[in-house]
Amino acid sequence: REATYLMRAKGESMIDAGILEGDMLLVERTDKAKSGNIVIAMVDGERTMKYLRQRNGRYYLEPANKKFTAIITENELVIEAVVKAVIRKY
Repeated sequence: REATYLMRAKGESMIDAGILEGDMLLVERTDKAKSGNIVIAMVDGERTMKYLRQRNGRYYLEPANKKFTAIITENELVIEAVVKAVIRKY
């Protein structure tokens, strides 16, 4: 589908979810996601990949690496895509 595409993972914020820098991600473009999905989101003009979480009716982004902190934004959180699969080449 034209809403599905590949992108390369950057950074270390999702290593505990098994997503490493350089992995290929199969993502589906959507502006709707459920809490617990791994999403590609725009926050303050920066694209990031994190778990989408909800607490007290508010959404925030949670990394899968204890060295990173959650992203709680006062601005609008724009979901661009949901990660559907990870492809790693050895």
